[in-house]
Amino acid sequence: MTQWQMIFSEFNIIFIMQKAIKGQAIADHLAENLREDDYQPLHTYFPDEKILFIGIAEDMNERYSEWRLFFDGVSNSFGAGIGAIIVSPEGKRYPDSVKLRFLCTNNMAEYEICIFGLKMALEIEIKDLIVFSDFDLLMHQTLKEWITRDSKILSYHCNLLDLAKKFRSLEFRHIPRARNVFADALATLSSMIQHPDELVIEPIQIQLQEKPTHCLVMKKSSDGRPWYSNIKEFLKTGSYPPGADATAKNFLCRLSSKFFLNGDVVYKRTSDLGLLRCVDEEEADYLMKEVHSGILSENALNVNCMGMLCALPPQNYTHVTKNVVTDFLRKHIICRFGMPETLITDNAKNFNNDMVDRLCEQFKINYQNSTIYRSQMNGTMKAANKNSKKIIRKMIERHRDWHKKLPYILMAYRTAIQTSIRAMPYNLMYGIEADLPAEVEISSLRILMEAKLNEANWIK
Repeated sequence: MTQWQMIFSEFNIIFIMQKAIKGQAIADHLAENLREDDYQPLHTYFPDEKILFIGIAEDMNERYSEWRLFFDGVSNSFGAGIGAIIVSPEGKRYPDSVKLRFLCTNNMAEYEICIFGLKMALEIEIKDLIVFSDFDLLMHQTLKEWITRDSKILSYHCNLLDLAKKFRSLEFRHIPRARNVFADALATLSSMIQHPDELVIEPIQIQLQEKPTHCLVMKKSSDGRPWYSNIKEFLKTGSYPPGADATAKNFLCRLSSKFFLNGDVVYKRTSDLGLLRCVDEEEADYLMKEVHSGILSENALNVNCMGMLCALPPQNYTHVTKNVVTDFLRKHIICRFGMPETLITDNAKNFNNDMVDRLCEQFKINYQNSTIYRSQMNGTMKAANKNSKKIIRKMIERHRDWHKKLPYILMAYRTAIQTSIRAMPYNLMYGIEADLPAEVEISSLRILMEAKLNEANWIK
């Protein structure tokens, strides 16, 4: 090669080694240089495969005027299983599954469950039925679009056609696999069960659980005394429970140092030197009911979602345009709280426009823009929205449920002391601290100090 390059160099010829031709280069070349006379369309083995998915929107949760049958079969290393669900016009579901204890292919399992589902429908005297399946082979062979030649499937096919004649109206429809997950789950579960001869499997009951098991769990004391009775007795008299050993006495002594006794009420000291009242079982049950189903429930909270410090009805907007801002200021600020003396906003275009200017001129409101010289005021609302977003990310379980948690998040944010202003936003707005109705019913130390009453007088 080197000798060739030296000889070609006398004639200004450069010798380059041939590189491997990639398949993509050949495909690009053929695509750019078409010959119309040699082109023939490609005929696949499934010519109308994509047509089955056009306009398909059937789902088990949708209502139909006819009975419906969903089925699926599975054959894997654990065995073979089939599952079917019959759905009534009212939406009631009747599932059933079978463990196949003989060798069969996946195609045989699909035919088995289709015949099994049709027999289920005939037993409950269903005459009009719509059958849904994600198995292409069975659909095309049943509709006589494909010829059945497999000897293992031929007997199933004949039996299926005989059962179809017993219905007044029978329709087969194809659905994607993603819409047939219920039947697929039944078939997979039944295939994985190792069923001995002497074992009887009871029906599986599926319950709906809305909250985790650790929520709202209260242990009932056997003697009727509250959980803090030993701590209260130690703080009051310095005595230990009868039968306590040295380890239990040391533990009770260390634990009691975190509690404070005021009369007959026990309080727990927090890290920020706050005092939390200890409640018994009845008081805890009342507090949980009051917080979750009382006036503090979601429908009773009046808060806003635009970062204001005042309490406003929740307003959710996809796009905050100048029309939205003007309508919000008129309905939820001026009409409810009266005309403000001064309106301070940032330099956003949805606040600085002709509509907002005309509104402020109409009601004689002094309209100002926050500047860089007041950076604290310029970022107060953005900081409030940023903190609300952080709390939302920790509380939501699904991204579509964030608006349901928003009233609780804003209430917690407004009734908590902010480090930047060293006060509660609620206190700045109304001049008083926020008191829960349950906190007045079950008095806390802060409420007693504000009312200047002791525990005995408060109970009276």
